[in-house]
Amino acid sequence: MPRNEISDITKERILQFLQKGYSQFRIVNILKRDGISIAQSSVSRINRSIDRQKKSKSKIKICRRKLSETASNINKVIAKTDVEDPPTQ
Repeated sequence: MPRNEISDITKERILQFLQKGYSQFRIVNILKRDGISIAQSSVSRINRSIDRQKKSKSKIKICRRKLSETASNINKVIAKTDVEDPPTQ
């Protein structure tokens, strides 16, 4: 049976809690109160993978997917700021 994928946002929250020094048991309880069901072993696995990345020379890679709204907002800003003859000082 395949393992359920843990979202990037949840991984980031776990990382923040670990950096604050929270225990894995406490992290599980906090996430459970927020409606996120996760096992202590999953928190432990994320902690080990982060430790491995810290020991390696590469940086921690947590990729967040872009929201579709972000791209449209950027295009709106570019459209409003893109002027052919901008006023000079």
